[in-house]
Amino acid sequence: AGGGTAGGSSTGMKRAFVTSRTWTGNLKGSAASGVLGADAKCQAAAAMANLPGTFKAYVSTDALDAIDRMADVGPWVTRDAMGANVVVLPSRAALADQNASRTFDTDETGAALPAMKEVWTGNLPNGRRDMGTTCRSWESAAATDSAEVGSLAGQTWQHDGPVTCDQQRRLLCLEQ
Repeated sequence: AGGGTAGGSSTGMKRAFVTSRTWTGNLKGSAASGVLGADAKCQAAAAMANLPGTFKAYVSTDALDAIDRMADVGPWVTRDAMGANVVVLPSRAALADQNASRTFDTDETGAALPAMKEVWTGNLPNGRRDMGTTCRSWESAAATDSAEVGSLAGQTWQHDGPVTCDQQRRLLCLEQ
């Protein structure tokens, strides 16, 4: 599963995956900001799975929309159970399609995700920030703060309601 040949510049397709690990809403780690820490977590997950390229976490901050953080590349693909590429996002514009149904169900290695398939987003359904629901721009793990999560299946993949920042969630990572 996984491997560096599924996607990337050789096929024109870019990889999308959900991290196998979970974190609280404080994604900063040793990075300069929460969003850079989230990106570092995606990049580390890709490296562990031998996926080449640059990956960013699909999250908004209180000052920046997730859709604007993503390069205008694509299509983005995941791998199905047989190892075939499945287009989940045909283009950057698809990130703003509030009526589109999306399913992200594999991690960075191509393995199926367990039952809990929610990711931190901080987004409204159109990929724009949901002000005040980003765990203080991904620098808080407090139970008194909250962030928007996406359910990764159906139309609520970006915006399925807030949870408190002390809870553990995954990240959706998109190759740039």
